[in-house]
Amino acid sequence: MKNKKAMSFVFKAIIHLALIGLIIGLFVFSANMRINSKTVNQQILEKQIAILIEASTPGTTLIIPEITTYKEVQIERIDIKEGKVFVSLVGYPSITGYPYFTRYNLEQERDVSNHAFRIIIK
Repeated sequence: MKNKKAMSFVFKAIIHLALIGLIIGLFVFSANMRINSKTVNQQILEKQIAILIEASTPGTTLIIPEITTYKEVQIERIDIKEGKVFVSLVGYPSITGYPYFTRYNLEQERDVSNHAFRIIIK
């Protein structure tokens, strides 16, 4: 009788541990998928460009390559309008953008020959 109770407890403990491991594994997998999503990469790029614009002085030219070294994402378009930076990745248009503040005028252009975008602070 004592042996059956011990075996029952061991089986219950093993099942509980397996279920806990499965739930933790699903949580880690889900978090990893969200962290590596293109939407997050897009938001990171928008924020980084906005910070660069805010820290720049007149006469500065920011050159942003089409294919970034950060997670190898390809930028389709960069728009600067209404005090926000919009970075559209291939297949993912930017909707919200990221706000920036500068008292200088900005000019943007696409450098097709070098596969880059230029933001000129004037």
